[in-house]
Amino acid sequence: MRGSLASPMKMHGTPHGSSPPPLSNSADTLHDALLASSLELKARALPGASRWCASMALATNVDDSITTNSPAAASSMRVQVALAHASEPTTVMLARGHVEHAEYMRACEATRKLAETDDRAMFMHAYSMHLAAEKARAEAAAAEAAYTDATATPAPASAPIAAAAAAAIAARGDVAPNAPPPVAAHAAGGVTTVPTADPTAAATAGTPGAPGRLPARAFPHDRFGSPSEDELADVERMVAQRARDAIARAAGTAPANPWAMVYWDGAFLCYAHACLASAAGRSSDAAKALATSTLHFPWNWEAWEMLVPLDGALTRDAVAGDAAAAAALHACGTAAHHPVMAEIYRCAQLAHRHEAREAYEVLSSVRSRYFPESDFLLEAMARALYAAQDYDGAQGIYESLYSRDEHNLTGVDTYSNILYVKERYEELSHVAHRCQLWHRYAPESCCVIGNYYSLRGHHEKAARSFQRALRLDRRCVSAWTLLGHEFVEMKNPAAAVSAYRNAVAARPDDYRAWYGLGQTYEVLSLPQHALYYFRKATALRPNDGRMWCAMAQCLESPTVDRRDEAALCYRRAIATGDPEGLAVLRLARLYQRIGDVMGAARFYALALHAAANGGCAPGLAFAEDGAGSRTTPDAGEVSRAAEAALALASDVSTCGTLLSEDVASGRGAEEALLHLAKHWRTCGALELSERFASRLLVCGGAAKEKAKALLRDVRGASMAGHTPPPLGDRWAEDDSEEEEEEDGDDDDDDDDAMEEEEIF
Repeated sequence: MRGSLASPMKMHGTPHGSSPPPLSNSADTLHDALLASSLELKARALPGASRWCASMALATNVDDSITTNSPAAASSMRVQVALAHASEPTTVMLARGHVEHAEYMRACEATRKLAETDDRAMFMHAYSMHLAAEKARAEAAAAEAAYTDATATPAPASAPIAAAAAAAIAARGDVAPNAPPPVAAHAAGGVTTVPTADPTAAATAGTPGAPGRLPARAFPHDRFGSPSEDELADVERMVAQRARDAIARAAGTAPANPWAMVYWDGAFLCYAHACLASAAGRSSDAAKALATSTLHFPWNWEAWEMLVPLDGALTRDAVAGDAAAAAALHACGTAAHHPVMAEIYRCAQLAHRHEAREAYEVLSSVRSRYFPESDFLLEAMARALYAAQDYDGAQGIYESLYSRDEHNLTGVDTYSNILYVKERYEELSHVAHRCQLWHRYAPESCCVIGNYYSLRGHHEKAARSFQRALRLDRRCVSAWTLLGHEFVEMKNPAAAVSAYRNAVAARPDDYRAWYGLGQTYEVLSLPQHALYYFRKATALRPNDGRMWCAMAQCLESPTVDRRDEAALCYRRAIATGDPEGLAVLRLARLYQRIGDVMGAARFYALALHAAANGGCAPGLAFAEDGAGSRTTPDAGEVSRAAEAALALASDVSTCGTLLSEDVASGRGAEEALLHLAKHWRTCGALELSERFASRLLVCGGAAKEKAKALLRDVRGASMAGHTPPPLGDRWAEDDSEEEEEEDGDDDDDDDDAMEEEEIF
């Protein structure tokens, strides 16, 4: 059986035998395949993927007790894999030990000679070299960060280096076309950091030549060494060729079963090729290699995770006419792959595209059918609910998850974000204490502790906690983003921008970092630059109304002054769902400012509906509004608007409940009722005006006095039997007073209350 796992160039034991039948979806078969894959992944020095397979096998609730002499052992993949590894070369076992102790270059040297003839040794050699390069990059980034923190002011870059850095960042696309001015000019005491070029950019140049022998190192036993770019390119070229050869040989042995064990060597070589290509910046080559690897060995979850963000590269090349990319894209995640893994991969794709509700539904289906006890899928369901802003549901799932294992840290940083948003001091304190006690030096624990300090208002302690998390893991995107939030709270926008940029560099598809950059530049009164980042956030999360509202506010600012586009953004925010009623109220104010009286009336009526019903459901604005974007509605539309406005206002059973709703500044309902009352009084609909104004009498302060004045005018006009002319400037003065009150002028409220006592 050893021959089914080794290259035919150097086989140990019997030659290739018959492969097991194609995998099915039954619980027993899934369980056996997952355990066999866990053993194989552990032998390949992939402990994370091995643990994932073992946990998923445990979640199938199948008895895994198989003895060597039992009848089931003859057909068990797990037993076959275990027997195959019994004759594993000593060199490969030694290299695996070096990898487990993070001595990657020693693993490279141990397998250098055997890798020329053995596919398993070739994988270990290429993968350990990739790990050595990644370790060197991480150490260099940590050293640079430590130097920056120690000096507080980075050394000035020379002109050629600065130009190269600017070109690399512009090519990456994370900076506005018109580069923002230095942030330090807008913040006292801030530290401005100079962005550096992409560390993988240099590896993208050149075309690999013909495969050759593995290059010899000058210092073969230097455990702290790192491979050069030439070595990485040579190894990548060789491992790609060996992967193609291994898969071609296996296709002649088991052409009908792409998951047969004879394909596994080729699949792992493809995975090593993908790791090297991805680190070199060749996302298309990495995606093709990953698609092939997951086709022939579907249980390597680390390969699937790498493929999720690279799927766009396959799509781009397939559209451009690349036949290999088109074939890989067609096979990726479809029936050509294992059906169960294809469904889990689809869940990851949906979550990556921020389609949280759909991801939750698919995850629930997969868990109920195949893995009823899977903590991995349960935590993914909680993250999907968190992304969908269903914080109560996500909190319940996380509490159920941690009740089964208090030492489980999976998703604990997301759980702390939920408790932070809900302002659950006691629960967050308990979670932070548990993390501090049991997992003090885990990055997730530092994020939880930082959230606790932030909720208590200790922003400097929170920032130190997030910085501690980054010292433990520089690629912790959540820590970078939360650190940026804390710098904003500490009035240090320069440091906040630097933190957000690091988050974007670590994960370009993280909308929170783009949104944070937009908010920071908005605070700095740079709406044009903020608009660029908000566009990035809306592209990543198009179904989040908050992103569209933020972009609309930038568009309607005096500096930008693109009100038509702002109105479209507000309408998009309402269409995606406006649970707080902010977008509909702001859109009504915008229509009022641009003179669209009909649009303002319709959306003020919709604001009343949102205040009474807990927000706007998705699509409600477009269903209710048919002429809000036009400034000259006909008489029929005016009549329908009047009926709709009165109907929406009459739906509220208790007027006091409506007026106590917190819409926008807390006076959204009052503002909407007053505007509609004045609007219908100006249009001559005295009965409608009186009914809207009457609802304001339960209020206090200026709104009540304005309603009284309006009722006196309306009733006087009704008794005289004619329609009074529009009040013009007087209403304009009232509107300006209204805007001043929204800014928090409490003294005017006290004066209005005193005048009310004098009237009565």
